[in-house]
Amino acid sequence: GSWPPAETDPPVDVLHYDIDIRFDEGFAFEATLQVDVRLLTDTVSEIRLDLDGPSVEEVTTRGRPLPHPGR
Repeated sequence: GSWPPAETDPPVDVLHYDIDIRFDEGFAFEATLQVDVRLLTDTVSEIRLDLDGPSVEEVTTRGRPLPHPGR
């Protein structure tokens, strides 16, 4: 990703990040990230997350699965 975001990024306001990371004895980890955003227009159909590193297993909104590149 790039900073600042490209003009093609959807207009959203990130309100809150909540990160929960659990490590095991071998220093492997599992994490959950919750990002609360406010859409600034009614035309947003996609939000790109700049994730580099560990794999993403699930993306949800209001408890419902959303498609993501890992699927």
